[in-house]
Amino acid sequence: CSNDLFAVNHNMTSCTRHPRAEVRAWRGRGTLMRCVDMPGLLDSEGRDGSNLEEIVRVLKEEVKLVSAFLIVLSALDKLNQSIKDMLEKLKDIFDREFLRNAMIVFTNWDYKKREERRRQRNGSTKEQKAAEINEKLRELLGHDFDCPCVFLDNRLNFWIDEDLEEEFEAELEDVQRCFEVELENIYMFARSRVPFKCLHIDAARQEKQAVLVKVKAALEEDSRRDDRLVLQGADFIRGWLNLRWPRYNKVWAVLRRQHILVFKDEREIEGPGGGGPFEIDLMDCICGVTRERRLLGYNFSVYRPVKDASQSSFSQEVSVRSEGWYEFRADSKDERNRWVLLVQEATQVSQSWSRILRFYERLECSESHVQYVSAIEQIKDKTLVIPVEWVYQKYHQKCLLEVLPRKQVEADLGREDIVLDGRLLRNPRPEELCAEIVLRLKAVMRSSGSEDTQQEQTAIAFSQDVLHSCARTVGGDITLRAVYLLFKIPHLVHCIADATNTEPVDVRVQHPESNEEIIRATQMRHIGSTGLPHFTTDESALNLDVKCVRSMALDAPQELHGSALDLLKWVPSYE
Repeated sequence: CSNDLFAVNHNMTSCTRHPRAEVRAWRGRGTLMRCVDMPGLLDSEGRDGSNLEEIVRVLKEEVKLVSAFLIVLSALDKLNQSIKDMLEKLKDIFDREFLRNAMIVFTNWDYKKREERRRQRNGSTKEQKAAEINEKLRELLGHDFDCPCVFLDNRLNFWIDEDLEEEFEAELEDVQRCFEVELENIYMFARSRVPFKCLHIDAARQEKQAVLVKVKAALEEDSRRDDRLVLQGADFIRGWLNLRWPRYNKVWAVLRRQHILVFKDEREIEGPGGGGPFEIDLMDCICGVTRERRLLGYNFSVYRPVKDASQSSFSQEVSVRSEGWYEFRADSKDERNRWVLLVQEATQVSQSWSRILRFYERLECSESHVQYVSAIEQIKDKTLVIPVEWVYQKYHQKCLLEVLPRKQVEADLGREDIVLDGRLLRNPRPEELCAEIVLRLKAVMRSSGSEDTQQEQTAIAFSQDVLHSCARTVGGDITLRAVYLLFKIPHLVHCIADATNTEPVDVRVQHPESNEEIIRATQMRHIGSTGLPHFTTDESALNLDVKCVRSMALDAPQELHGSALDLLKWVPSYE
């Protein structure tokens, strides 16, 4: 056996006899990870049965949570009966769901270019090998998704430098790079997965049934909640303020990107003067502290400049524009300062939003099909993100926020496919979809050690919001309205809903420790939530994301840093 982390025998005798766990830094320098080496089932001493029982016991009683099951196979061998027996046994005990955390690791994969050409001629490339093994696993275990595969050349881990240089010669650098990429794929897969809880299938079903009962009870209440957790995700801050001007009212204010919504109370249904919410558009607005007046509290103003204020004081500038001026009072100086900083941040826009505005202006001015197509050319290779809250804001329609009747939700889902973290749910019932979402959220909370009853209730409430967003009546309507807002020109272009060949609704639960690199590698790139449409390639939009805003050090002194740039390097943002 070698002296590596886990022993490896280079003869025909089995080396791993009992499960062994080690906690080490990844590659000796990265994140701490717990690795568990399990005895194989092709045991040279005939211990297959006892090995399998020991594997199951350790997973259930000691390991409990698994981020990634690495199924190690030799690229030179076929899927043997012993591995099939192990996978079937794990499926019988843990259900097929454990395969969502499974990755196939092929060893003995030669990276040399000569071998790559030979595999292409023989029809055994990486893609073909992955497709072949996944087809066999689906036939064996009955799941409906593929497990990712990586391909390793073991020699790069065991051979000394001199032997590697002799074997690979001029290709060594490229071969080592391939090896590093494959190892990084394993790392990022493990970090991006919601840890699998190693419960016996009966225990897992009992947990699901308990969640299903609670979800049904919540759905049967059939009452409108006063808060929508999905929409609250776009909030910078919310709370009570005194609106001092243009009229005095105590109001419930909600700050989002580019606008403040003002309500009569915390239910966020009615505005202070009746009807819908009173809205302050922050586009091109300035927010600042108002001079403190004795006994009048801590005030701040929001206003939009309408003339050159370079020769006038703040108070003089405000005095000529009462129509666009709003003054609020907070209960404390710290609260006032927090609102001022966040309102100032809320007025910022991404670079791509400026491009989208110019694009929209060109569309509106189009008088012919040629001009319209020319305007579209500006964004033809861009992926546009359109936030739901922006559509709500533009339409000012309360009906968009209302919870659908349960019968309508059932009817919508009855003709809908939902993909939840890669798992396809065909025409799910409302309670089934909610229960699956809650179980995924509980798995995330469990992995972070924060699971409790209160959070389970929050997860149930959140699942109801997701449920209504998945319904075609709401989700499809919002999508179509977003297209109308940006692309419909009455005298040139009409938008028609087309229900044929529609893709499933995609719902994803992001692991809290997933960083940007991991999300990008697992095709779950976080594209930011600025509150305004933007392009996915716009890095400035990521800096304006709600998460970044909420992480601001609001109590620390605010400093502005500037750098001089060569004017010759300035170019329009659309170039």
